[in-house]
Amino acid sequence: MSVGKSLTSRYVRVNDPRLENNSQVVIAHDQKRPGSLVAIKPINIPTRLESDKVELLRSVSRYLSLNHPSLAKPIDIFVDPRFPHQLRLVVEYIQGARPLAFSASLPKKEFLELMGQFCSVLHYLHARGFAHLDLHPGNVLISPSRGSANHWLLNLIDFPFQNLKGLLEDKDELNFSPLYSAPEILHGGKIDYRADLYSLGLLLYQLLVGELPQLKSQGNSFDDSPILDTNRLESVTPIFLEPIVRKLLNLDQEKRYQSAFLLFEDINKNLKETKLEFDSPCPDFYTQILSSVTSSDAFADGIGKLRDWISSKRLTPRRISFGGPVYSGRKAVAKLIAHYLNLEGIPLATLTIGSDAEPHFLLESISSNSDGEPDDLTLEQLAISCLDKGSDKIE
Repeated sequence: MSVGKSLTSRYVRVNDPRLENNSQVVIAHDQKRPGSLVAIKPINIPTRLESDKVELLRSVSRYLSLNHPSLAKPIDIFVDPRFPHQLRLVVEYIQGARPLAFSASLPKKEFLELMGQFCSVLHYLHARGFAHLDLHPGNVLISPSRGSANHWLLNLIDFPFQNLKGLLEDKDELNFSPLYSAPEILHGGKIDYRADLYSLGLLLYQLLVGELPQLKSQGNSFDDSPILDTNRLESVTPIFLEPIVRKLLNLDQEKRYQSAFLLFEDINKNLKETKLEFDSPCPDFYTQILSSVTSSDAFADGIGKLRDWISSKRLTPRRISFGGPVYSGRKAVAKLIAHYLNLEGIPLATLTIGSDAEPHFLLESISSNSDGEPDDLTLEQLAISCLDKGSDKIE
């Protein structure tokens, strides 16, 4: 593996055609992380963000904050002076990875563990306002876990720079693969996180049956439902995967799984009911899902900032309302926040969870200088680490 020219003072291109199967993506050595390779991909800066530098910086911050074991970790973003209207996204390069199709040959336990990881990483992205929307075999890799020859890790790559809200405002930036896309993406319907679950259903069907389902017609109709090979699908093991695949592939978004969390729940429930025999314990889906919801290095600091904000305004909260996307983990986080506040000597009279599209807190409070109007804190993420100590409202 030879070294090429320097891209920046930090990144030096690798001259190895075997590593670069995408003409746009460059593989490079990271001088700050000896022995590590990164993938560098250029993207055009959306016109909306070019004219709104504050929102551009927020988008950069959101993207770089993503950190999950099944994501190719974002490491850096820089601008090449030769191309001022582009960003260079720098992400971890997954070495030794195999294609997703390899997972079909794994024992049941390893296959289901990968399913658990898939659900966990989708839940993580969705709970933070991101959706992949371009899930296909080339963007899902399998790599061996360090120190364990029988454990495999799932890695999602090439996820979008912007969150779902930004993507829907800049639909020209939306990338998708028609063979693996939900009908609402192909035919102009309402796009949300459930589009990723449809794509997961197609990937799972392909792994279990060996090919993608055909469509009832080759037209451009929103009603083109996939024709599932019932005989082959009903013969898959574990047998409970067959109705799961059917539900994932429902054309009606309301009849699909409404979140990756509910898919987790269904898999876990079926594992218990079927009492499958594995050489080692069943995948601990709940541990994965809870860690993806509540883990945040800045969580305790965020609690402190919320406490300080309340103290500085001399508030005595009587109710806290926590809102966020349905099944995004808002309930677990809200209870944690209430628990922390109680430990800090700020007991709450009631705790309610709303179903607003954007995560937020609403504190109804009484203070010595308040007119009784509610104080509203809007959050960017489910974790409250984004609260600013000096601000009354965070947009």
